[in-house]
This record gives sequence, C-alpha cells and structure tokens, in this order.
Amino acid sequence: MNEQHPDSQSPLSPQEKKAWEGPFPPGPHLFDWLSSALFIGLAVVILMTFMDYGLSWDEPEQVRYGKLILDFFSSGFSDRGAIEVWPNLSLRGGLFDTPVQFLASLSSWGDFGVRRLAIPLTGFVGIVGCWRMARLVGGAQAAFWAALFLILTPSYYGHMFINSSDIPYAAAMIWALYYLSRLLAALPHIPTHLSVKFGLTLGAALGVRIGGVLVIGYSGLLGLFYLGRWLQNRLPRREIIKRTRHLALHLLLSFTIAYLVMIAFWPKALLDPLRVPLETILFMSRFPWPGDVLFNGRFTPSGELPWNYLPLYFSIKLPECLLFFLGLAIPISWGRIQQARLTGSGEHILAFSLLWMAITIPLAYVLIARPVLYDGLRHFIFLMPPMAVLAGVAVTASLARLRKRSQRAGIWGVILLVIALASLTRVMVGLHPYQYVYFNTLVGGVQGASGRFERDYWATAYREAVIKMAEHAREEARVRGIDFENHTYRVTVCGPLISASHFLPENFISEPRLNHSDYFLGFTRWNCNRPGSGQIATAVTREGAILAVIKKIPQRALQDHVGSTTGDQSTITSLDHPPPPPAH
Repeated sequence: MNEQHPDSQSPLSPQEKKAWEGPFPPGPHLFDWLSSALFIGLAVVILMTFMDYGLSWDEPEQVRYGKLILDFFSSGFSDRGAIEVWPNLSLRGGLFDTPVQFLASLSSWGDFGVRRLAIPLTGFVGIVGCWRMARLVGGAQAAFWAALFLILTPSYYGHMFINSSDIPYAAAMIWALYYLSRLLAALPHIPTHLSVKFGLTLGAALGVRIGGVLVIGYSGLLGLFYLGRWLQNRLPRREIIKRTRHLALHLLLSFTIAYLVMIAFWPKALLDPLRVPLETILFMSRFPWPGDVLFNGRFTPSGELPWNYLPLYFSIKLPECLLFFLGLAIPISWGRIQQARLTGSGEHILAFSLLWMAITIPLAYVLIARPVLYDGLRHFIFLMPPMAVLAGVAVTASLARLRKRSQRAGIWGVILLVIALASLTRVMVGLHPYQYVYFNTLVGGVQGASGRFERDYWATAYREAVIKMAEHAREEARVRGIDFENHTYRVTVCGPLISASHFLPENFISEPRLNHSDYFLGFTRWNCNRPGSGQIATAVTREGAILAVIKKIPQRALQDHVGSTTGDQSTITSLDHPPPPPAH
C-alpha cells in the first residue's frame, strides 16, 4: 500500500483489480483522468458561486474569536480575551479561525470575505482526502465514485460554503484516517514521514474540534489488532517486542506532533496544556445548548430528543443512491475482510475496519451517551467522507459483478447510476445556494420536511431575502414617485441580525421595534416567519417550500411621503412556541 502506482494502493489481487475496473475497457488511468476533470470542474464552480451563499449566524463569533487569538499573540499573551470568552469558543482550537482572520486583516474583502472562500477551499481539500482514502482501499475507479458521491452529498456540499467549524474538522479527519491507514499498513517498518503526516493531520482535527481524539482511539484499537495477529502467528517474543516498540514510538511521535499543533492556536490550552483538553472533552460531551429543536413536527428540548434523532436524520438527509450503496458496502466489506483473513493480509482488514469504526463508533456513542443534539447532521459531517469512500468501493464492486454477467449489464448499470446522480445534481442546482437544506424523497423532499424538521436553521436565506426586499422597496418607490436612494428604510429581523445586516443596502437600517419598521424579515426556525403584521411582500422559496419571508409593515408605510397609511394594523400574534426576540 504505497503511493508509487495508483493500482498498487488497492487491497485487491491482480485478477480482482481487472474485474473491478467495471464496464470500461480503457486503461487503468481512465478514472484518474476523470477525477482530475472532476476536481477542476469543482474548483471552477467554487470560484464562480462562493459569493452566492449567505452568512451563518455563527460567523460573527468565530470572526471575533480569531481576532481575540491574534490579540493574544500580538500582546505577548497578556490580552486574555480569547480565554475569557464563553466556553463554546475558549474550549476549542482556533486553527482555522486564526490564520483566516490574519489573512482577512491583510485583505480588502473585510472580516467575512476571506472566510467565504476559505471554507469551500477547505471542503475541497476534504473531498481530495476522501478520494485519496478510496484510492488506497479500492483503486482509481472507487476513488472517482467516492469523490463524486461526496460532492453530490448536499449536506456536505451545502455546508462547504457556510460552515467554518464542521467542514474543516471533517476535512482534517479524513486525512488523519488516510495517514493512519498508511502508517499501520507500513508495519513492521514505518517511515518517519508517515508518522509526521499523521501527526499533522490529527493535530489539524484536534485544533478545530476536540473530537479528533476519536482517531487516537482508533489507533489504539488497530494497534491491539496487530499485536493480536503477531501473537496468533507465533512470532518470536523478541520480534513482537521489537515491532510493538517500533509502533509505539511512531505513534508517540505522531501524538506529540498532534498535541503541539492542537494547542498552537488554542490560547486557553496553551497556558494550561494538560487540564484544559481534558476539561474540554468532558464539557463538550454535555454541551449545554438550551434551545428547542423541531423534530418530526414537535419542538423538543435539545437534551430530551429521542434516541432515533440521528439515525432518522441520516436516513432522510443523505441521498438515496448514497444510502443504497452504503448498504451494499456492508456485505462487500465483510467479504473483503473474510478474504483478507484467509490470505493473512492484515492491511486489507485494517482498511475496511478503520472506515467502519470511523462511522459506527461515533454513532454508537451518541446512541449510548445521549449527548445534547441540534442542527440536524451538522456536527456529524465528518462521517460523510468515510461513507462516501465505502459507497465508492460498493459501486465499483457492483459494476464488476454486473460486468461478469454481461457487458451489456455493466453498461446499463453505469447508465442507471449516471441517471440517478444527474437527477440528484438537478435537485442540488435547484436548491442553490441552500443545498444544505436538502431532504430526500423518503420524507418528501424539502417541501415534505416543512413544519417537521429544521431546514435553513442558520438563516442563510437572509442574503436573498435582503435582495428581494430591496427590489420590492425600489419598485414601490418608483410607483409612488419616491426617491428610493435617499429614503431610509427600517427593517426588523427575527433571529440572527448579522445574517441580514451584512447584506443591507446603505439606506436600510435595522430596527428592533416592529411597529417602527417598514419591513420584517423572518426565517422558518422557531416559527420566526409567522409573527408580525402586514402582508408577505415576497419570500425566498426552494422546491415549493418557504425558507424566509419578507413582510411589508403598514404602520409606517412611507407615511412621511404620502401622508397616510393603509393596511393591516394588527400586532404580533403570540405563538405556542415563540421565536427569540428580534436581534438588534
């Protein structure tokens, strides 16, 4: 399992490699060329569309944290603002926020401009990591399908433009799994450069979220597996001790590098490197998020969600084709592992075991420990790259088996798969730039999920809502003969003000008092779109489902210019589940 030749990374026999090429007669490098074309196309799409996406309401705090960390270092550790902020920030590393904020300080794009490009580029790195991992365990064709599956996973792709916490973590995690696989497969002689690369990628994961400790656990479990194999094979005691010491020293090197990377941009841990990481693990396992979550049509406290919250979300948020091939990957992986046991090929067992551990252990922890959950799959995006890898391997195996039946069957298998992926692509294009709100047909799509599950919980639709509101105001001003540019409009925003105010034109200002406003913006979380008087002027919709509403408030209704107002004078109606007060 080295990197000298694409096919040498596959844990398959030469005969299996030939069969697993599927219904394509060209040479073994065809899928490497296809993968290159896929990555070039993705890079072009990122550069053309990254400014289309809105702003999540987490971004201001993460920008602030990056600034506080820079202040901490520039002051010679005397400015303790990064340590004294609320625990959700101080008990996590700033490995992403700090360098991005430093670049932002040198750029004319402002605090959020650089981040809006840095997040999708980091997601791109995660897709390449998924491709490398799949290439390692299944060859060139599996790698192409795995990368394509991850790109066409709306929850990953959509977050890739707006989520500066979970996407960097997911990208670092898949690379850490990749280098852990290569490190262990190199036994009994591990090159030092692999230990260094594993340490750097593991440190990157830990430097974003403490959850990277999962990889340390995987390392220990797989190390015990190798020790068991050596004992089972009755290796000389001296050889077992030698190999165990060699593995332990290389893992120690990797963990030391990872620890240093982790605390490098984490002020609180840098000043107390032993206690703070342990405190963070305990704190984050019971993170006290007090909000209510819309789940299956009911608002439920985040700490009281049923056991099936996460399994159900995975079943309705992942594309059907990914779920199908992930299901096929179970027997295929088991067959690979059994075959590897017969041939004594431990690295082949390692490859699939590590991927399944990376998926099942976090899920098992959630089902057993029942931590606080919210925002759907957001905190579990890091499971999607390993899922895509296994799905890519399953596609390759399935096409090979169809080809064994007949060349025509193999070709039809590819045609059906391409049709399914093209249909998914059409849905994602239709949702743009809100791919992360996607739901599959098992729940009736985005429209079927309306009123039952959280959709645009980060209010990213406020960017488009502001554009529509300004267009409505401009048209109304034209009809009434009012100078739009010199008229001041007041806007009440329900929920995260920054998601709207960042995009407001200069003549629009925020107003917390609804009866003093011209417009009201509401997204669908916590029924934020329901309160307020006046008619819906326009709305942000996708697949027939409302993501945000823009209401024209009649109280002011341009009375400074037309002398009177008309329309509904009702006040905000009370709700069974009232939204948070309008931000100001």
